[in-house]
Amino acid sequence: MTKKVATRLSSINLSPVRLAFDFDAIEPHYRTAVQHLADVGFRHFTTYLMFNFSDTPRSLYRRMKINLELGRKHGIEVTGFPMRFIPIDDVDRQYVSPGWTWRYLRGIQCVLLATHGMVSPYRPFFHAAFGSSYEEFLEILSMPDRYIIQREKYKNREAMDWRKRFRRLSKGRRIELLAVLAELNRSRNKKEEMAKHRSFRAVLEHYYPDGKVLGK
Repeated sequence: MTKKVATRLSSINLSPVRLAFDFDAIEPHYRTAVQHLADVGFRHFTTYLMFNFSDTPRSLYRRMKINLELGRKHGIEVTGFPMRFIPIDDVDRQYVSPGWTWRYLRGIQCVLLATHGMVSPYRPFFHAAFGSSYEEFLEILSMPDRYIIQREKYKNREAMDWRKRFRRLSKGRRIELLAVLAELNRSRNKKEEMAKHRSFRAVLEHYYPDGKVLGK
């Protein structure tokens, strides 16, 4: 995206401008493209953000935050649309890349369900949906589905109890919990599987009360 191309584009009815920011390595080029386009008068942008490919949750969160930063810097609105990578031959759509976990991918899905698939260009809404820090982002993704999707409904009691128990876990124990949740997702007898992990029993009850999948 050069200044010349941006100027040419400004002569047509184009809104929003659609871009992609799929890899950390293209950040300098992405920033330059947004600046050139903003300089010629474009104010509304939609940026696609691929994840679950060669990235990590930290990378996705960082790219979403960069869009907020660019919006503030140039006086524009950059709405993000995270797009989950799935190999074309994965007909079951269960692919989890090495940098991600099943629970984090499920958490992203739940957040996007609540936000209608988009990342708001407005800071307060972004922080409410995705967290004001990377650590808070991971905590949100780790929450049981209904606590993410219906956050207002569950925030005063159930979610508070889950959060208290989750925050007591060390970093290593949280990694263990994520692995257990991936196992439970694949298990047909969740109650039996949960019985194998007694040390996590109280927190697992928030995901599968009495071993049941709510809403089914």
